[in-house]
Amino acid sequence: TSVPYIEDCIRKFIAKKKKDKICRFFAKMCSKKRSNVMLALKTKNSEYHKMIREVALILSNEIKNRKLELRQVNYYNRICPSTHKPRRIGVQCPKQQLYDYIVVNALKPIINICGRYQCACLDGRGQEYGVRAIKRWLKNPEMRYAAKMDIRKCYESVDKELLLKFLARKI
Repeated sequence: TSVPYIEDCIRKFIAKKKKDKICRFFAKMCSKKRSNVMLALKTKNSEYHKMIREVALILSNEIKNRKLELRQVNYYNRICPSTHKPRRIGVQCPKQQLYDYIVVNALKPIINICGRYQCACLDGRGQEYGVRAIKRWLKNPEMRYAAKMDIRKCYESVDKELLLKFLARKI
């Protein structure tokens, strides 16, 4: 809930996003014109810092009051071009993405507890990291068996109560 921590997360979040994709979100949060927000995002002027502070205060208050105001996640179906499997893709609003960013950064010290190969949310641990690990295992002459698994609807099926108890023990 620390405002300086959230401000830092917002800056890192902005650095990784296309400015035109997040401009509408910041304009709405700060009640400003999109053109002014776009200029602030590009020039990083004093308005940029005020805008970040304002959004950080709003997010901090929502977290403290445990009242996150989020839009519903939009889902659509796509066929994966490489595997030709149908995929259900969820697209979160920028505010939800920002909350996810804040949480993942806060939990980085304990993410290794969840599994070394839980890769998707950590910098430097994307798909390539997983592929390199699998290749290392396959080169091992003592490796006799292997299994590749994909749990259907894994994240939707996680028991939230158990997850919160786990986090309460670790944090």
